[in-house]
Amino acid sequence: MPWNRWYYPAGSLSQSDKDTIAKGITDIYAERYPRHSTLVVFIEIPADSFYRGGERTKGFHRITLQHMSGSYNVKELENDARMRFRGVWKPFVEDRGHAYELQIEEIPSPQISFDNYISHHILAEPLYEEMCKKDEIFKVKLVPE
Repeated sequence: MPWNRWYYPAGSLSQSDKDTIAKGITDIYAERYPRHSTLVVFIEIPADSFYRGGERTKGFHRITLQHMSGSYNVKELENDARMRFRGVWKPFVEDRGHAYELQIEEIPSPQISFDNYISHHILAEPLYEEMCKKDEIFKVKLVPE
């Protein structure tokens, strides 16, 4: 389940911009994942709260792409981030003169478990079913019979 967090200074993205960016990012992921599994979260930060090198800076965006281990080859993701994902956000960031930083996070396999999904209210059925087939976890009934 791709989880994208986008920190941006207040006023630098409109609702229409965010809609377009989220759709563009989801379109790329939809080539390998169900559309509903892609999460894009925009986190607005007061424009005077970004600091770089101890100095206040304007127009800085921080984009984080987070993936479960094995869900996306990291080298392929890095290449896609440089080329395809960048093409989605370039008109809204670089072309407007904003600086940005991209971070790619991979959650290691041992941290992935059905319990993590339950505790965060996210149920990833395909992963859960696959883990059950491999006897990596036991089936849990969420609703008493």
